[in-house]
Amino acid sequence: MSTNARGGLLVPKKYPNIEEKILEVLKKRGPGGATMKEIAKELGVSVFPVKYALDVLYLKGLVIPVKSQHVRRGRGKTPIYWIYRG
Repeated sequence: MSTNARGGLLVPKKYPNIEEKILEVLKKRGPGGATMKEIAKELGVSVFPVKYALDVLYLKGLVIPVKSQHVRRGRGKTPIYWIYRG
């Protein structure tokens, strides 16, 4: 979703510099990447700020989403792994 669609608000103000923290987690993870849920758990926050922050990082070209090739769950619930592209 573009910046405009959300009225300019990308990441809630309650979570300062969460984008840098997410990048740190992804750098630490290496080429395997991490799912949104795993990142949120590691940072001790809910999934929502992570979701929006990843959106921003994706638009900046810093992360890439990759669908899992192993876990196949029903109804389109295949985990998406986010990988640092630095």
